[in-house]
Amino acid sequence: MTVWLNGEFYEKSDGLISLTDRGLMLADGIFETILVKDKGPVFFKQHMARLRAGAAALAIPLHHTDADIHTNLKKLVHKQKIMGEDVAVRLTLTRGIGARGIALPTWQETHPTLFMTASAVLKPSTNPVSLIVSSIRRNEGSPVSSLKTLAYTDNILARREADLAGADDAILLNNGGHICCTTITNIFIVKNDTELLTPDLRSGALPGIVRQIVMKIATDIDLSVQETEIPPSVLNDGEIFLTNSLQGLRAAFLKSGDGCNRNLVSPGKVLLELQRQYAQKIDEDRADRKIV
Repeated sequence: MTVWLNGEFYEKSDGLISLTDRGLMLADGIFETILVKDKGPVFFKQHMARLRAGAAALAIPLHHTDADIHTNLKKLVHKQKIMGEDVAVRLTLTRGIGARGIALPTWQETHPTLFMTASAVLKPSTNPVSLIVSSIRRNEGSPVSSLKTLAYTDNILARREADLAGADDAILLNNGGHICCTTITNIFIVKNDTELLTPDLRSGALPGIVRQIVMKIATDIDLSVQETEIPPSVLNDGEIFLTNSLQGLRAAFLKSGDGCNRNLVSPGKVLLELQRQYAQKIDEDRADRKIV
């Protein structure tokens, strides 16, 4: 596997990260997962803006420019020889090597680790995603609930619950009992073909790139968009769909233990229109994939 690490390319990833790196020891870092289509990253500017906002919130230096990362991202994908397919690029930033304990090094003493890996993306399934509601709660009061940090233990345990239940993914509620997200996606509910509901950021939802684009599209086609607290009972009242950067928009349904799977229907007209317009947004972003 070819890896880009702190400005250099390596053909093998083994042994590149120090065992004292705070990303490994303390999950002290953030990441972005970027879809690459037609030889360039999709919505690159938005991903970099979120990465920089997360780095600033955690006081982790990010020394590379967007243009430098953009150039090396494309080189990395080319070196992996997967340019004919959609590609997922994982961009990871940690605080770097640190002394034992959790005390932060000074800004001057911080030498962050920034690396990228790339892999081919399987074509997204057209089947709806089956969901359970996890017993794992998301802490909406945490200052990092809105950041894509490396600490994914809650998500991993929730996904394990889904696997054991024979479901594809799990919905996490927050400490107030309201819907937050799934383990890897934002969540939307279409009501009466006129209203779009999604958990607000105060509920602990991640500010997803696709989430924001979908809300803008929905407003443009005169849907009422509500970012709000959503109790789990609402899941039975409308069509569910999920969003993330690799899957785009994908229909979902609640998997029921009684054998009656709710919401298991073909995508409705609202979701189909949102999917169509989202595909157009990806096409419109094409110019930004060549040069930053």
